[in-house]
Amino acid sequence: MSSFHAAREPHPVARRRVALALLFDRAATAYLDDLRRSLGTDDLDRIPPHITLVPPIDLTPEQVDQLRPRVAEAALQVAPFHLVVGPVATFAPRTMTIHLAVGGDLESLGRLAGLLPVGPIPPRTRWPFVPHVTLRENAPTDLIEQSLMSLADVRLPVEVDALHLLEHLPRPGGGRNWWRSIADCAFAVP
Repeated sequence: MSSFHAAREPHPVARRRVALALLFDRAATAYLDDLRRSLGTDDLDRIPPHITLVPPIDLTPEQVDQLRPRVAEAALQVAPFHLVVGPVATFAPRTMTIHLAVGGDLESLGRLAGLLPVGPIPPRTRWPFVPHVTLRENAPTDLIEQSLMSLADVRLPVEVDALHLLEHLPRPGGGRNWWRSIADCAFAVP
């Protein structure tokens, strides 16, 4: 009599979904949320307005723990800097978004982006770094066209002084997961 033992699948390693981004102060966040709301974005509490420096990536809990001090170290190599968010733009037809372009001190922003990847974050290879603030994803063509005209004069000066490690977390009480800052790493004091 032969016995057959099914191969066991290895226990899946818990993964955490994280990203690195620049967030804004309350006044800028409120203004950007008003723009997002006016364009039909209805889940504003799911993710705050931001500039993505490292797109979402899945890491083990240990890798996230290793990442925190490396991100803080990278942030200390940059002094706070000024950006201008706007005017409106799109990635259509490749991606049907409405977003605000980012100008201002792009040299400091690029230097910061160049300091990342750190630790377990791989180098950016898929798309080049194009700083922007997404106002709406999956926008219909007519709304994109209207926005390009009606929001053409939008310019919002902001100062950024910290890099944020965001994590995609379950929402208390259920619903779609939301992104929350789990670490904010201040830039060097000028």
